[in-house]
Amino acid sequence: MTRSSRRRLVATLFGIAVGALAALATPAAPASAHALLVQSTPGAGSVLATAPAEVVLVFSEPVGLVAGQVKILGPGGGVASGAPSVRGAALHVPLTAVKTHGTYVVSYRVISADTHPVGGALTFSIGAPSANAAGVAGASRDAGRVDPVVSVLMAAARWVGFVGMVLLIGVVTVIGRLWPRRLPRRGPARLGLAGVATIAVATVAEVLLQAPYGAGTTMLSVTGGDLRAAAVSRLGVLLLIRLVALAGVAALARPMLTQVPAPASRRLGRARGGAMLLLGTVGLLTWPLSGHPGASRVSGLSVAADTAHLAAVGVWLVRPHP
Repeated sequence: MTRSSRRRLVATLFGIAVGALAALATPAAPASAHALLVQSTPGAGSVLATAPAEVVLVFSEPVGLVAGQVKILGPGGGVASGAPSVRGAALHVPLTAVKTHGTYVVSYRVISADTHPVGGALTFSIGAPSANAAGVAGASRDAGRVDPVVSVLMAAARWVGFVGMVLLIGVVTVIGRLWPRRLPRRGPARLGLAGVATIAVATVAEVLLQAPYGAGTTMLSVTGGDLRAAAVSRLGVLLLIRLVALAGVAALARPMLTQVPAPASRRLGRARGGAMLLLGTVGLLTWPLSGHPGASRVSGLSVAADTAHLAAVGVWLVRPHP
């Protein structure tokens, strides 16, 4: 090992140690998979003398709106709210058409920072509670509903995406670094292209499934508005970035997978390899950013660790064994 290599190794180990110490020094917080409602104004179950101008719900992390899924129901069952808005982790719902005293049910369904839907309900009363106070249980159940078929298909699409990722990373690594020049590349190339196709199909499926998953509907009742909302959501944007990065990696990897590089093209091969590494890293980042690591208290460290873990899994599963 040369002196420069030793210096790089020491610097890398030092960086890992500093990152680990920073993570250990971070104050512990209660474990939470999704956004939690931590505060509301008015408070749940409170009785007010006069109607407030708006209802504010504060969550444990930033949330996104689901069209038509945030409303305030009056004592007679009618909607008594205006258009909701989100400012970071706070959901603001204007209260309108308050004509009678009684109990009002606030029903909400939002998308948490980890892209999962979160729903619930609470009540407050103006003047005195009314007979519909018990309706909060049904409203809470409906707001948090996820169709079981959609839930299973969404989980399956994510796992299929992981399988494609492992195939692509592993094949590209083996072909680029370990594959003997005398052996044909047709078989491994097909496997790598299968990985590309698998990721693409799984990613498109996630975008389409996010529409009923976020809105709490079935696959047959999805509307155009639900699909548009899913496409422009945080998850939709990340999945679009994944598809663009995947297309770039596939275009750059195809010559390497199908042709034996000539000595004169090594410089071009290094440039292509660097571009593939950059695009591949961008694509890998979309997995942790669209999940729990991206919503954690130490998101930078969590995303970096999860990205490194995903890359290592791909290399490990297809490495040549003695």
